Order: sequence, then C-alpha cells, then structure tokens
Amino acid sequence: MAQYTNGFDSYQAFYYSGPTQLQAVIQVYAAGVFNGRLGFYPDAGPVVPNGEIQPTGVKVPAINYPLSRFQAVMGMLRYEKPLYIFLDTSNGIGFLGTSQLEPVGEQEGK
Repeated sequence: MAQYTNGFDSYQAFYYSGPTQLQAVIQVYAAGVFNGRLGFYPDAGPVVPNGEIQPTGVKVPAINYPLSRFQAVMGMLRYEKPLYIFLDTSNGIGFLGTSQLEPVGEQEGK
C-alpha cells in the first residue's frame, strides 16, 4: 500500500461535456510534472473511489468528489498556497490540503 503527499504549484481545469461519467477534472503539477488528479462526478450517482492512476507511466493520486464540491475546491486553488494532494491507498482516504499553518483571516494574494 502506498501513501502520497504530493505538493503542487500549478493546475489545469477541464469541464467535460458529452457521454462521460467524469464531469470535471483538475490536474495538478509540481514544476510542470503531472502530480495528481481531482475528479468530479455527478451528484446523483456514485463517486468513484479514490485511487491511483498512471497516465504518464508514474503512479499518482486520484482524489474524487461530487460535482457540487467543484467551486469549493477551485476556491482553495485560487486563494491558498502552498497546497498538496494526499492519498492513503490502504484505506482510500484522500484530500486536498494546505501544507502550512494558515493565519486566521488571511488571504494570499491580497
């Protein structure tokens, strides 16, 4: 079993249309290297369990949420730093988180 704590400094967001279960994807990168994926699935259906993917030949975490969480996740990406994506494959628990203590009431970029 693996445990990932992958920091990242940039992202790409995709909002899908057409016959696909994935409704949106945010891919995260560290120094331009693909480092993880946040997937968003229909609120009415089951969310695919968190796990590993390896589209570039290297395993990275894939954390999944219902589509209703997309704006909250985008808010973290826009206003918080530094960030990381976490996954423990032994229990399937994953999250997007801040990697340092955050002062109360502070917003980066202000």
